[in-house]
Amino acid sequence: VDALAAAMSFGATLEDLSNIDFAYAPPFNGPIDNIATAANVLMNKIEGRLRSINPKDFKELRKSGEYTLVDVRTTGEYKSNRIAGCANIINLPLGKVRSEAENVLADKDAKLVCSCQINLRGYEAETMLRALGYKNVQSLEGSMSSWPYETESGEKKE
Repeated sequence: VDALAAAMSFGATLEDLSNIDFAYAPPFNGPIDNIATAANVLMNKIEGRLRSINPKDFKELRKSGEYTLVDVRTTGEYKSNRIAGCANIINLPLGKVRSEAENVLADKDAKLVCSCQINLRGYEAETMLRALGYKNVQSLEGSMSSWPYETESGEKKE
């Protein structure tokens, strides 16, 4: 908070915050500071590289059935806990997105929402799918770690 307050008092821009370099001490911080990470996420949203949907909006979209939720976590993660009430959901682990997407996601104009545990893999899947020609792809902000609504576990009944 002190670092952010200091940056604001000196008129730091979003780009300045993205490039800020703090001392690295593993017990206190990662190699890339949370301020820089947050700035990078915001810059990606502003520049259109990240096209995310928040949990509240996805909860409403979920009711419509006009989407496919692409859960890119491992099969074990998917089976242990996932978003409940999804009419259209597939488990396509991130390592298989490039090789399998076109086999399981035929319509490149369909609305796709990518999800994982914290949205790092969801964002990666979003960019991979766009590179494969999918036009309407978003990732779920915060994914499972931020999903405040109902979840389910066990085998998904098809």
